[in-house]
Amino acid sequence: MTKFLMAAVLASVSTAQAAPSVNFDKGLDAKAFLSQAKKEAKADKTDLKGAGLKYRTERDCARFTFSPDGPTTSEAVWLRSTEYYEECYNTGDPRNGGGRYCHEVPRYTHRERVQLELRNRQKLFPWEKETFEVCLDGSWLNLYSIRTAHEYKANRSGGDYVLNAGARKAMDPDSNGIEASAPAAQDKAVAVAFKDRWASYYAGEKVKIKASLKREVEGWFDPTLKEVEVVFDAAETYTLDFNAYAKDFSEALKPGKKYYVEWGFSRHGKVSKDTYMKVGDGPTAVYQPTLMEVASLY
Repeated sequence: MTKFLMAAVLASVSTAQAAPSVNFDKGLDAKAFLSQAKKEAKADKTDLKGAGLKYRTERDCARFTFSPDGPTTSEAVWLRSTEYYEECYNTGDPRNGGGRYCHEVPRYTHRERVQLELRNRQKLFPWEKETFEVCLDGSWLNLYSIRTAHEYKANRSGGDYVLNAGARKAMDPDSNGIEASAPAAQDKAVAVAFKDRWASYYAGEKVKIKASLKREVEGWFDPTLKEVEVVFDAAETYTLDFNAYAKDFSEALKPGKKYYVEWGFSRHGKVSKDTYMKVGDGPTAVYQPTLMEVASLY
């Protein structure tokens, strides 16, 4: 009887510590044994934690873009987000290649019909568009403003959002609103003309053009002859005359070689933000000065 009691008590003691010693010849002092077992169990710092449950979701998003003259109510879109949990179980004998096996299983799939309606917004400029994004992540549905011309207050009913426009705010200018031409020979250097598609909307405001005149080199880096920044009054055309900077060129213009400008611009006023719009490379042109201009180069 004493041996069976001993086995039962030992089973309740942490396996990380040796059980208190017992003299079977003298019998078992259960009270003293349990007291010693508690002390040793308290001293045992081995932390046996259960495996945490892993969880993830598949996020589903849709973007809604509203143009100046288009409808102010979007089409309805269905979003779907699935929740996945990790299930684990032991398989086989660990001594023969068995062990813990885990795999991901879908548990719940959430669906939401989403539609947006804009109200009370002011007229947009022709190049402006307002964009929103709605995402379903598990059971959570969230609305994000990507690019807007107003401060909006959203009211939601299920997946239907009514967005009431507040104060008007400036947006970035149209990156394609100004177009560069290829460099043209003029006097001892070149000039580049720019056309402003939206000049009439920016009357009384300023345009800053930043341009680097470059020589095109096949299979190598294109050297920069000169980088300039010039501010113009908003107009239908702007001319950037590099003759004014020819004495500062890093190298002389070479007849028969191709040249172009790497450029961008910013607008300064109330219509748009003054964000710098990097356009990139303009068209190339072969530098072919007139005979009189060639003579002046030497």
